[in-house]
Amino acid sequence: MLGNFSVDQVEKLKEELKNAGYTPLLGSFGIGGPYGTGYGSLGDINETSVLYFKKASEQMASEVSSIASKTLSLKGLKPVFADVSMTFLPNDDRRFIVENSGLDVQLVLLRTH
Repeated sequence: MLGNFSVDQVEKLKEELKNAGYTPLLGSFGIGGPYGTGYGSLGDINETSVLYFKKASEQMASEVSSIASKTLSLKGLKPVFADVSMTFLPNDDRRFIVENSGLDVQLVLLRTH
């Protein structure tokens, strides 16, 4: 999600994340098969956030937050723990995505007003 951020800002962020050893995947997650759907944020948020899904990923989420804050000139960006086992029912597709994708963190860039 690009939110209010320019393509140049997102490209710079992508390069900064790569330089720090991360593999950024731009876009939304989707599920196909007999039905199809897409997901943006995999957590319950309403502002630009860095979500992490396992307690072991907290340090990584903090580093991604720091990189995004500097690159995009964001203030107060802090990682948010998204405990999928407590947030999503077992048959929720978002839970399936988090538990099976290998995703460590998700940076969600939302439009600001």
